Amino acid sequence: MIKISMDVLYLIGKEVVVLANGIEYRGQLVEINNEEVYLKTEMGWVTIPVNAINDIRPA
Repeated sequence: MIKISMDVLYLIGKEVVVLANGIEYRGQLVEINNEEVYLKTEMGWVTIPVNAINDIRPA
């Protein structure tokens, strides 16, 4: 599980890679809150529970 901190907030609006439950998601990071991360991907919107996320990094 990743801790949401200021280190991740700078990525809002940028292309990111999110690793969650062994799956790699790529897209624009739109929003982060204490429960979910919202990505805009080529296929549409993806909502990922924060407790499932292992890593968020710039694409």
